[in-house]
Amino acid sequence: MESLDRRIDLAHAPAAFAVALTPPTIAETLPNFAAALAGRKLSPRTIDTYRRAVRYFGTWLGPEATIADIQPGTLLAFQSDMRKRESATIRKYFCALRCYCRWLIRARLRGDDPTMDLIWPQRTTPLPRALSSADKAKLEWLLERPLPVLDKAKRWVLIRDRRAIVVMWYAGVRLSEAVNLKWADIDLQARSLTVQHGKGNKTRVVGLHSRLVACLEAVGEAERVGYVVGGRGGRKIAGKTLAKMFEAGGWVREAGLDISAHELRHTFAVTLLRNGADLRAIQLLLGHASLATTQIYLSLDLKDKQKAIDLLPDRMG
Repeated sequence: MESLDRRIDLAHAPAAFAVALTPPTIAETLPNFAAALAGRKLSPRTIDTYRRAVRYFGTWLGPEATIADIQPGTLLAFQSDMRKRESATIRKYFCALRCYCRWLIRARLRGDDPTMDLIWPQRTTPLPRALSSADKAKLEWLLERPLPVLDKAKRWVLIRDRRAIVVMWYAGVRLSEAVNLKWADIDLQARSLTVQHGKGNKTRVVGLHSRLVACLEAVGEAERVGYVVGGRGGRKIAGKTLAKMFEAGGWVREAGLDISAHELRHTFAVTLLRNGADLRAIQLLLGHASLATTQIYLSLDLKDKQKAIDLLPDRMG
């Protein structure tokens, strides 16, 4: 069978001739698809998400499924099979599949887009959950709790994890951005940190709160190498490693606090809003592409709503 590279080399041949060749399997095309996404400067996280989504669909079709097996009917069956999943998850898979099918056309491996007539599930926008007053009080208590003395390994991890919490809470960064944050991205004198290649491969600058400055300055200068919330010697760790503190068995969950890393980011945004920060400024600090995304936090700001409610008379009669 002719190699995939050879088939893609025929990109400048007539479309009908290229499509007429023996279709490659979906699995065969994934490296070239990922390379094309990288050429478009998509973030590694997005590339990995798209590649995994297409691979999952290919596995669902069958291990030997080819690009010719991607038809409107099979896509509808796949969508039906995923109906119990969240709408956002289904949309993510079909966004990846549409991107993949359009790449197949550009690569002259297909002449049509089978995703063209798909009706995507309605987008739902759940309200973000910020920490309650009780959650914040419990978290403050955890951050101030004495560290173990004899177990030096556990002590080191707890210090690292606490630093990560303060970074996410007071800079509003995502967990994935926190694990990618390097000491070289922090300017303690200018009181700023730079989020490199955040969501959408965008870079943004965030000012440092005095509490976060103090937390970072507590790290000895000799230890400020590599990643801010990394492993020993500043080596990079996986996001899953950092997230373990919030999961079952993690020290945050074991203390009776059921929160997530992303709720720290939501709390950052809501606290800024309640203290009079401009919505546009919050958008830039969070790195949202659209102000419409940031406006969702207006639904969580109860301060002004409560003032309006308090204007109601004691009796309505």
